[in-house]
Amino acid sequence: MEIGLVVLWLAAMAGLTVVAAPFSALLLSPLSDRGGTLALPVALAVLGVTSYWVGQVAFGWPGVVATLVVLGGGSAVALSRGFEPDWRRVATGLAVFTVGFGLVVLVRNAQPAVVAGGGEKYLDFGLLKTLVRSTELPPEDFWYAGDRVQYYYGGHLVSAQLATLTGIAARYAYNLALATFYGALVTAAFGLAWNVAAERDLPRLAAGTLALFFVGFASNLTPLARLVVWLLPESMKTPVDTNPDRPGMEGIEALGATWSKFSLASGPDSFNYWPASRVIPNTINEFPLFSFLNGDLHAHMTSTHLLMLAAAVAFAYWLTPAAQVWRRRVYLFVCAPVLAGWLAIVNTWSYPSVAGVTTLAVIFAAPHPASVYPARVWDRVEAAVEGSSVAAEATRLLAAGTVGIAVGVGGFLFALPFFTGATSGQSLALFPERSGLAGLLLVHGAFLLVTVSYLAPRIRPGRSLDLGFGAPVALLALAAVANALVGWVPVPTVAVALVGVAALTQLRDGDLLPGGVLFGLAVVLAFAAGDAAMRLGVYGATLFVAVGAVVADLDEETRMVALTAVGFAVFAGIAWLLDAVVLAAVTPALVLGWILLRLDRDLGYETVLVVAAIGLVTMVEFVYVSERAGSGRFNTVFKFYMQVWILWGTAVGVMLTDVVARQWPEWSIGDRLAARRGSDKARLLRAGAVLFAVVLVVSTSLYGGLALASHFDRHDANTLDAKQWTQENYPDQYAAIEWLDEKEGRPVVVERPTTVHIYSINSPATPLVSGVSSLTGLPTIAGWGHASNYHTEAGWQLRMAEVEAVYEGQVEYQGETITRAAVLAKYDAQYVYVGPHERQHYDVSGLSEAQGLTLVQTFDDVRIYAVDQSALDRSAQKQSAQQQSALNRSSLAVGAEESRLRR
Repeated sequence: MEIGLVVLWLAAMAGLTVVAAPFSALLLSPLSDRGGTLALPVALAVLGVTSYWVGQVAFGWPGVVATLVVLGGGSAVALSRGFEPDWRRVATGLAVFTVGFGLVVLVRNAQPAVVAGGGEKYLDFGLLKTLVRSTELPPEDFWYAGDRVQYYYGGHLVSAQLATLTGIAARYAYNLALATFYGALVTAAFGLAWNVAAERDLPRLAAGTLALFFVGFASNLTPLARLVVWLLPESMKTPVDTNPDRPGMEGIEALGATWSKFSLASGPDSFNYWPASRVIPNTINEFPLFSFLNGDLHAHMTSTHLLMLAAAVAFAYWLTPAAQVWRRRVYLFVCAPVLAGWLAIVNTWSYPSVAGVTTLAVIFAAPHPASVYPARVWDRVEAAVEGSSVAAEATRLLAAGTVGIAVGVGGFLFALPFFTGATSGQSLALFPERSGLAGLLLVHGAFLLVTVSYLAPRIRPGRSLDLGFGAPVALLALAAVANALVGWVPVPTVAVALVGVAALTQLRDGDLLPGGVLFGLAVVLAFAAGDAAMRLGVYGATLFVAVGAVVADLDEETRMVALTAVGFAVFAGIAWLLDAVVLAAVTPALVLGWILLRLDRDLGYETVLVVAAIGLVTMVEFVYVSERAGSGRFNTVFKFYMQVWILWGTAVGVMLTDVVARQWPEWSIGDRLAARRGSDKARLLRAGAVLFAVVLVVSTSLYGGLALASHFDRHDANTLDAKQWTQENYPDQYAAIEWLDEKEGRPVVVERPTTVHIYSINSPATPLVSGVSSLTGLPTIAGWGHASNYHTEAGWQLRMAEVEAVYEGQVEYQGETITRAAVLAKYDAQYVYVGPHERQHYDVSGLSEAQGLTLVQTFDDVRIYAVDQSALDRSAQKQSAQQQSALNRSSLAVGAEESRLRR
């Protein structure tokens, strides 16, 4: 291991933390630790934001210097105003970061390579290299010469800036940056949980440590399921072979896995780290430990600490007194939009989540959301809702919604330079293939169990929903949810009639509340039964009840019931138009409303995180982004489930601490005497709470223990050099690539694109995926086929033909002739690379005699030709330029038609 580089990098992170600590104290002063544990995530966010905007003019050192000025100036202002950081908590956060950073450093030291199988490391390394080479933003796309990068590259931007700050080469910075983002994630989770626990008067260290564990180390329940099946008698075991032909699975053999032979009953000896991330069919269900073990420097990993920081900013708003209007405005209209916009550049999938988390915090925080409006507007709102709890609640929701919209719009404006250059290749789609109940429980079961354990003691008996119908409503609703998850099972019409009669009975007796709820359930059952007339009748009755409940101006105790009834009506209206979603949308809403109505109001910010996480889980069951990167909701679940994990995992750290801690009284003298006389039931509850926590931690640790043991057993590279594997296995190609990597600027190098499946290799010639451009950051005409996903397929196919023309002299494409001279001139190419991959696909015999090409380097089976633009055939160049213009116009027309069809 390169110990000196690790120490240097860690020292740089410590320096950024110390410089940022007072600024973090100013920004997050409402938190109990004054932002001390979150100082490093704040520093990384400022580094990214500042470098991005300065980089529009000059990227690299100017952005680094500007960052230090911003952090130093902000900290100086903070200290001058008395915002002294809690240095002990700063040290605590830095210690947590060091532990997380060190773990991933050890993991990458054993297997540091940029390889093709199982991920997109060549894309990530190429983005890092191209940004290290860039002098301004946006960077040129190394897989699409002459065009800007269309991918979200913010995490790679920060990695490049850290490499610039430390002077460490990208081949090492790749793995050090990977460790940094993991360390920042667990630090942010620890810090947020610490502060939430402090506000809830819970043990802070326990909550922070548990959040760190659940976010950074825990896994889903798949390994536990494997262990249980393995322990069963042989007669009860049913091997479950997986499908190696599923999308994205082809490259697994490169990682040494026998995927097609994997089964639940195979036992720990055959453990493989991959299957736990592919639980729900046709989706990706990654969690942080899997992702960082796999080792991509990918957007869903480089953005996690920023989403945690956005949640911390929302929590700071939550804690800010109503009187401090300007501070609350800064959180909502400056900090949140900036973080949303920066996240759009780092990982666009997380951009809307900032608006969502902020909106939830604003809804449930004590101050009315409209109080951040101008004083005249707030005075009018306050006067309008006085004496009406329903009106107050309605304006709260409306005002919070406008704040969320403002955050989203502000984030869009912040990232406008990024959005204006992006190619539209995505569109929203509805009703994907839904998840099965087993898959959902395996992925979310551990967190769900803690959530239920946390909420259950807060359920109060004796509310109006228990008037003879509470249990039937709950059972019927849960049965309908099971139906929705497992499959469509027709519900007999008689069930609708029974529930309808019960609802009418309640209404007849003047019990508006349970009558409205039962009508909501009747809507669900009516749509399932398929009787159109019954649907219309129940929908109309439900709408009548909902409107009546609102008009009745219910008191504080029942105001949420009225809003829930309105929600039923809205869902029913949607169901009237979109029949298929009723069981999965209306019924969970019914169950959730029924539970929330019976909860005490002592829920804290941890509940906001849970609602945000469950909201994302629910959303991807109905809506997804249709794109070329994956069929159906494959990529949508992938990108949102990582956000679900870190939000829910942080909340679970607080909730599990509450579950255990509430079994112990405060240890005053009187309480000690009471504890000695405590009942056996109390002792049993304490033991049960501790046992529950221990079992949960152990069961979700199985994956981490087995995965790390397997990783270190299989790999022992003992270096952080991401290029070492290429150097050892393909020395000639490595030498040629390094020769090109030493060139100044951004000369265009022509190489054969990688065209096979996205996670596969260029077999049999070389497993380097567009190796020259990916490992140097130098632009090439056409790189990995993945580039077609975020440019256009037609454009990429044209470039494929142009590359072929360079190697073979000329080709016919769509009735036109493309010549070598025209292509080399069009892209101002300076080098042509000829290796095993190029020889496998092209006849390159004519290159040695081609006009304008000179052989400048030979590395055994690799040749590099320099291009003399002045020596190219000008007449052929002029003739082909006209033909290329026609081809480009055709390509643009095809691309526009593709976008129109997608929309």
